[in-house]
This record gives sequence, C-alpha cells and structure tokens, in this order.
Amino acid sequence: RRSFLRSDGSHDRAASTALVQMSDEEKRLHRNKLKRERYARSPEFKRYNLDAGQKWRKKYPEKTAARHRRAALKGYGLATEFEYEAMVGVQNSRCAICRTDKPGGRGRWHIDHCHKTGRVRQLLCLNCNVGLGKFKEDPNLLFAAGFYLAAHEAQEPVGPT
Repeated sequence: RRSFLRSDGSHDRAASTALVQMSDEEKRLHRNKLKRERYARSPEFKRYNLDAGQKWRKKYPEKTAARHRRAALKGYGLATEFEYEAMVGVQNSRCAICRTDKPGGRGRWHIDHCHKTGRVRQLLCLNCNVGLGKFKEDPNLLFAAGFYLAAHEAQEPVGPT
C-alpha cells in the first residue's frame, strides 16, 4: 500500500492501477525494487531486515540449508534435487575420476562444471574437484603432472634421509 502514496501522502491511483494489471512475477520484481530502494535509503530498515533474517536462519536451520542447496543446484542449471540424485545414480555413487564411493567434505558429491561454458560435467569427490581446480582445469598441466609422477616413481629418494 505504501508504494501508492506520493511524498505528500496523497494516493497515486495510476500506480495502483498499474500494479493490478501486472503479472505475479512483475509484482514480485516491483516489490523487490521498492524494498531495495528503501534498504538503500534507511539504515534502520536495513538493520531490521538483517536482524530478522538472522533470527529466521537460527530458528529454521534445516530450511536455511535447503534454500542454500536449491540455490547451489540452480546455479549449476539443475532445477531440482531429483536431477542431482539422478546423476548420483548414473555414476553408481562414485567419483567420475578416482571412482571412490566417499564424497569427502560435507558428505555430498561436488558438481564439476566447466568454468568457461558453465556446462555441468559429472560429480566428483572433494579431492578430485579441488585437484582439478589447483591445476586450473588445464589438461596439459594434468598430463605433465602425471608424467612427472611416473618418471619419479621408481627413482631413489633425493635429499636428506
């Protein structure tokens, strides 16, 4: 209702009529825009929202975790947890690289994706996912590391014993 009031307190009928004609998505976007503007103008409103959000997250940790999970999946182009679970099933609950059945970390498989295209590849354990990242997803570096390890595998140790 407040969005229909002019700065002098009078009612803005054109704005209220426009809002009635909006789709639900347009209304949501409009409300968010107004909230962002108020958030930027009012430190009290900002503090209130931050405190309210913090209380909600403490009260509902399971819902908070589910929200974060849905957002993460959406970021990879997976619409639902079902799509993720389907990938786990296709890979027989194993890492696509080392074939371990233990995902590591927080106990969930890591969604590997190309950082250039954003395309999802497969699911990896924590170690393989971090390893690819450390080698900057560069196949040449990974091959070089493999050759390095193979060349030094049979050699005597070097350095102090």
